[in-house]
Amino acid sequence: MSFSHAEFHDASNFNNTKFKKSTNFDKTFFAQEATFCDADFCSEANFYNATFKNEANFKSNNREVSFNRADFSNATFESSAYFNNRTFSDFTNFHEVKFKDTACFFNVKFNCPMNFFSCIFGSNLNLINCKANFSYRSLQDLVCKQSQDKYEKIKFINNLPDGFRLIKYTLNSVGSNLDAAIFHRNELYCKEIEIENNLEYSPQQKNANQKRNKAQKKF
Repeated sequence: MSFSHAEFHDASNFNNTKFKKSTNFDKTFFAQEATFCDADFCSEANFYNATFKNEANFKSNNREVSFNRADFSNATFESSAYFNNRTFSDFTNFHEVKFKDTACFFNVKFNCPMNFFSCIFGSNLNLINCKANFSYRSLQDLVCKQSQDKYEKIKFINNLPDGFRLIKYTLNSVGSNLDAAIFHRNELYCKEIEIENNLEYSPQQKNANQKRNKAQKKF
């Protein structure tokens, strides 16, 4: 389903909608309130470069509905944006999003890594009870899926800690030290994966890999 480049001049209501296939709102313009409360995005949700002039409400009271893979990169929220109680099941991209008013991620659960690199928060940011429920292995797998090019891999992994640090500092500032520690752990995961990739593609390691591959071909 595609709403690409669409303009909603009246309030838009997608509450309780189930999007079974990929949904495209890229470069969509929402002039009035946009509500997606308890909307279930079963496949990819693309809000790349969308503009929300009024309140954007993605709240959920139902853990059975979620975002699968979501892309909000370069979107602009002129007013408050609410993602309360949302579950993000796959990679979520908030790269270079502009939140000009309140951005609320209260009680949000990220089951896969997310990217907040170069986000701009102009007012209140609420990350209380925000959880990250993914492993070192899932972060490794995500990096491998992005590209086979070593530089692209390293560039991608270098972008992620920015968001983890942001959430860590915000949680520490409100006394949620245990939750903050989880995001600090994710920072360290990124550093370890970056080192692994740098070593893997060093000249010495490259030669060792080539020799090993030649030896395996003989058998």
